[in-house]
Amino acid sequence: VDRIVVLTQDITERKRAEEALAQEHDLLRNLMDGVADAVYFKDRQSRFLRVSRDMAVKFGARTPEEVVGKTDFDFFDEAHARPAYEDEQRIIATGEPIVGKKEPETWPDGRHSWALTTKMPLCDSNGNIIGTFGVSKDITTLVEAERQLEKARDTAVEAMRLKGEFLANMSHEIRTPMNAIIGMAGLLLETE
Repeated sequence: VDRIVVLTQDITERKRAEEALAQEHDLLRNLMDGVADAVYFKDRQSRFLRVSRDMAVKFGARTPEEVVGKTDFDFFDEAHARPAYEDEQRIIATGEPIVGKKEPETWPDGRHSWALTTKMPLCDSNGNIIGTFGVSKDITTLVEAERQLEKARDTAVEAMRLKGEFLANMSHEIRTPMNAIIGMAGLLLETE
């Protein structure tokens, strides 16, 4: 054999695309693993495609991968899961996001919390809606502080009402004897 055939192909563009994809993957992984809020992606049937590590822990899963393929109905009771599902289906149908919705949550371990949730349509590269994604921030501490402030306000309003009532009664109690004293003083001034 006197001949050798060598074929070469320039794969520079493919390598650049792979590097860009790897960088995007790293950015998403850092976001999903590092953010303290619940971040999630769902398909058109509201099944989880990917969840943040924090969300997986809240669900009682060892890893985010254990949540993939499940729905809110697997983790929450009907009273919580149904409205979440309906919100997502409305987003898929209309493309309209839900921003800053305050909602109660009951977790699998029985814990109650409050979340501020934003849900958006998840689109493919052609702009077709293929699901939803969202971020839920735990605002339980804020909600509890609001409740305590409301309770303190109600207590202050009641105290002001009682103070006004007390002053009105005291004014009456002081005026009645004072009128008698003033009247008697007037009579004494007129008599010898």
